[in-house]
Amino acid sequence: MKKLMLLMAVVVAIGFTSCSDDDDGGAINCPEAVQSAADAASAYAGDDSLANCQFYKASLQALITGECVTGVQATTTQALIDSLICDE
Repeated sequence: MKKLMLLMAVVVAIGFTSCSDDDDGGAINCPEAVQSAADAASAYAGDDSLANCQFYKASLQALITGECVTGVQATTTQALIDSLICDE
């Protein structure tokens, strides 16, 4: 299951095609958010601790909130978030 989640994170990262170039200070840096999600996926795949799970989940949520993924990518990312059980 961990490998599937890592694969999904990589798919999201590869599918990343564009993000806003707005420089309003509050905008998310999409390339950094994608890298953060990929790093979180790797950490979680190596150690499925509660902290790594929560970091991974938050990183994926940031991709959606920051509109770094849209459409099918956002739907797939949300499904991945929903599949993570980090409440323990």
